[in-house]
Amino acid sequence: DRAEGITASGPGVVKESNLLTRITLAKDTLSIGDSAFEQCKWLVRVTRAERVQSLGTRAFSGCTRLESVSLSDDLEQIGARAFEHCTSLTAIVIPEGITEIPDQAFYRCKSLEQISLPSTFKSIGKEVFAHCSRLIIPVVPAGVSVAADAFRKAGNL
Repeated sequence: DRAEGITASGPGVVKESNLLTRITLAKDTLSIGDSAFEQCKWLVRVTRAERVQSLGTRAFSGCTRLESVSLSDDLEQIGARAFEHCTSLTAIVIPEGITEIPDQAFYRCKSLEQISLPSTFKSIGKEVFAHCSRLIIPVVPAGVSVAADAFRKAGNL
């Protein structure tokens, strides 16, 4: 059973857990802290994240088997390096309302093929999609600030 009433997962709450394979968040979870699930190498799926408003720095960094996470329409902030080295992640939808994709958010997500960008975003940070070799590079609207190395060694660039 899930613990209800939990609104946040603190920094490093289950960092480096070798037993965690799936996470079903409490319906009230609004934030996932810095490094909360970092290096949970067996984590495959995160569900019930429909109310999460913020992901901390390195929240899921190094979750090499993470295949699926549905980001909330309420999401307002993605921390730097939030999904770096999530090498099994193949697709992700960045919800409307997000204005920035911070540095290295998806760095070395080598299986990432599809990313859906919101119409609301204004900037893509350094090395956000660097080394995402399978990525189908999205069309970036005029006026969006893109770091020079945001797509370094990504897709067919």
